[in-house]
Parts: sequence; structure tokens; C-alpha cells
Amino acid sequence: MSLFGKLFGGGGGKGGKGPTPQEAIQKLRETEDMLAKKQDFLEKKIDMELVTAKKNGTKNKRECVRTLFNSINNVLLDLNKTKDESKATRGKLVFCSLENVLQSALKHVDHL
Repeated sequence: MSLFGKLFGGGGGKGGKGPTPQEAIQKLRETEDMLAKKQDFLEKKIDMELVTAKKNGTKNKRECVRTLFNSINNVLLDLNKTKDESKATRGKLVFCSLENVLQSALKHVDHL
């Protein structure tokens, strides 16, 4: 099952439709909140590890700190990319949901 299928409960032989746009938007908001918390945690961890590396590094502190920073910075970059993709997907879902409401309203007006 794909990552989005696991994340949004899609597929899996349920036989029904997937989540409604509102449910998917809510799940994306929850995911964005979780990613923001994870980012805050990792930023705090970076600060703590830098302090520890500066205290304990004896021979090559600069290289030790740079290696530590680069490894954690890559994780943060991936996290930011995921958050951006989530926001873009949520925006598309909101737009599609509004477009569907508008189309159904227009069909209803045509029938009058």
C-alpha cells in the first residue's frame, strides 16, 4: 500500500469510496501539525547535540560540529519538503472541493 494510502486509509479492500475531501483536508492538517512538532523537536535536538559536541570534541571540534550539523540539517530539509508537499496537496484538495460545490450549484440552477 502506498504512503498516501496508509496515511489516509485508502485501498485495502474496503470496497467503498475513499475519504471525503473534507476528511482528507483534515488529515493533511493533522499531518502538517505533526510535522511541525517533529521539526521543533529536531531543532531542539540539534541545539543540544551542538552543545554536547562542543563540550566533548577535543581534537577537531569544527569538523565534529559540521558533520553533526549536516546530518541533522538533511533531515530537516526532507521534513520541510514533506511539509511543503502536504500544504500544496491540501490547497489542491480545497480548490477541488470548492470547484465541485460550485459545479453542483450551477447544475442545480440549470434545473430551475
